[in-house]
Parts: sequence; structure tokens; C-alpha cells
Amino acid sequence: MQKKKKILFTSHESELFGATRSLLQIVSKINEDNDILVLTYGKGEFVEKCNEINIPIKILQKNKIKTKHYVLNKYINYILSQVAIINNFFYLVFFIKTFKPDVIYANTVMRPMPVIVGRLLNIRTITHVREAEKFIKPISKRSIRRIKNLSKSDSIICVSKATRDTFIKYTSVEIGKCSIIHNGIDTSIFKNCKKRRNKYRAQNNIDKDKIVIGFLGNICARKGTDIFLKAAEIMLSRHNNINIKYMIVGGNNNDIKKLNINVTQNLQEHLIIIPFIDDVRPAYDAMDIFCMTSRADPFPRTNIEASSMEKAIVSTKVDGCLEIFTDNINALMIEPDSPEQLVEAWVKLIEDKVMRERLGKAARENVIQNFSEQQTIKKIMNVIDQM
Repeated sequence: MQKKKKILFTSHESELFGATRSLLQIVSKINEDNDILVLTYGKGEFVEKCNEINIPIKILQKNKIKTKHYVLNKYINYILSQVAIINNFFYLVFFIKTFKPDVIYANTVMRPMPVIVGRLLNIRTITHVREAEKFIKPISKRSIRRIKNLSKSDSIICVSKATRDTFIKYTSVEIGKCSIIHNGIDTSIFKNCKKRRNKYRAQNNIDKDKIVIGFLGNICARKGTDIFLKAAEIMLSRHNNINIKYMIVGGNNNDIKKLNINVTQNLQEHLIIIPFIDDVRPAYDAMDIFCMTSRADPFPRTNIEASSMEKAIVSTKVDGCLEIFTDNINALMIEPDSPEQLVEAWVKLIEDKVMRERLGKAARENVIQNFSEQQTIKKIMNVIDQM
């Protein structure tokens, strides 16, 4: 019987976003056949999910510590942060020496310390690059050190070709050291359900006959939620006879509060904003058209989730999106920062139900063939086994 491989997975955050969702997917699938442990910073929903499925997880103190004293805040925060970094370093050395992993797997580029400790202790390391260019490009002494240390990992997994090219551009890492492994999802779980669609629409007071145009993801400039809102305003001014509901799903209450500042009174009655939800499938079910309006996106999970749910998709021509879709075959592709093109795509899809269905079916088939969970896990384990 083959000896179980001991793998230490590290996460830079404890909330449940795209990167941690992907990590949760990996560890849940390989836990039985390997001896794994997850290390993260702070408490959050990611930690809760790991506990629910009996994934061993340890929590490190966050480096950023805030004090309430206004005058001394800046200086005290800096000192406490440095103390936390030093404490975490020595704890990591002790912890890794105790656990004795065969491989250390950094889930993103945001926390290099486990990789640094691994190299000091002669343990093989893997860094999974999931970030957009703004997080990879060295713009400060700290980011230069971070990327330099991570580039010395024994193996680099990049979530897309676009991400690999960006990482090589700023690190000069040999191309042979990098593997491109796209995100994957379980298509048996992400499939459309009419009963779920009707229930979710009823819960959110959405008429059955309305066309729902949706966005799902983090509410931020990079994701282009402002472009989504601008396009909705244009649609209302030019096509107010069309029975449409706009739906944004994502973010916390503070994100939504900030977003609402940019929502005009005219748009409010046609727009529903829903905070981040754990099970996103009902939201996808409720949509007729899914929009990916990102200005930059390494390889968005939402694109393949919506595809697997057979949604008609409009996506910007950026980064990893170009590795998922082919224009007019399994999605309609538009330029970023272009609300006019977004409106044009919406009108096409609203007026042509046959096109919506054709694109949706082709999108799901594309995910089944190229972006399944089984393919992703197999490729990742191949990299780990080579360590």
C-alpha cells in the first residue's frame, strides 16, 4: 500500500471567496487518500466549512492588528504587526518541524511565509497563482520580496495561461517550472433546476415572466459592477418596455451600502441586490443572462459555474475569460469598460430565446469537456506527486 503523502495547505484568508472555495474543493477531494492539514490566518467561514467536513485546520494570528487609540494608532499598529509576523514565523518553524510535511502548498501569492519556512527546512513547495496582475506586479519593497520568495517555489501552478504569462513577466521564472491548471467544478452539482428557479424567484418577488440579467461575485471596481449598473441605466432609458429585473449577488452589507450610492432612483425598482450566499445555485437558476463585467480576472469560477448551469453568458475579453469562451459559440464576448457593448449583447439575447438556449447548452458542454472538477484535481495531484 502506497504511503499517504503529508501535505500542508496554506491559505492567506479565512473568508470564503473564490480562492478559498477552490482550496476547499481540493482538500475535500484528496483528504481520504492523503494526510493533509490546512493553515490559515484568522477565523471565518472557510474555517467553519473545513470543520464541517472534518478537514484539520490551524489558525495563525493575522499580521494586521488595529488599536483603538487614535494618536498612537499608526505606530502601535506597526509594532504589533511586526511582533505578529515574528511570532508567526517562529510558530511556523516549530509547527512545520512537528508536522513534517512532504509538501507545502501555498494557495495564493498573498502569504509567502510558509514557502520561506519550507525552503529553510528543505521541504518541497508549491505556489498556486490565482491573482490578477495588480497583485503580482512588484510595486513596493514588500511586494518585491513577496514575489521573489514565492518565485523560488519548487513548482508554480497558474490558474490560466494569462496568469502564467504575467507571473513570468515579473519574476523571470522558467516556463517549464509553471503548470497551467484551470479551475474546475462538479457539473453534477452545478446544473439548472426549474423548481429551484421558481422558488428563488418567489422568495425575491421576481415575476416568472421577467427576464433576469444577473451579476454574481465580489462588488468592486475590478469586477466592473459599475459597468453593469451603467448598462442597466442605458437599457432603462432606451428599452423601458422590456420586462427586465437586474440582480447583483455578492459582497457584504458594507459593499452593498457603497454600491447603493451609485444606484439611481429610477433603477432602484428594477434592481435587486443580494448579499453573498453560500449556495449560489438558486441565484444562477433565477437568471436568464449572466454577466461577467470584469476589467481583469485571472480565471473566474463564476464563469464556469454559470456555464454549467446553462446560462446565456456575456463576458468581457480579459485574461482567463478568453481561455473559457469563444465568441458566439458558448458566450457573447465584449470589450471591458463598455456598457454600450453590454447593452447590445443584452438586447440580442433578450430578443432571441433560441440563441440564449444555444449558448447555454454549449457553455455547459464546454465545462464538462474542459473544466470538470475531476480533471482539475487529477492535474493538481500529478504536480504534488512529482514533488
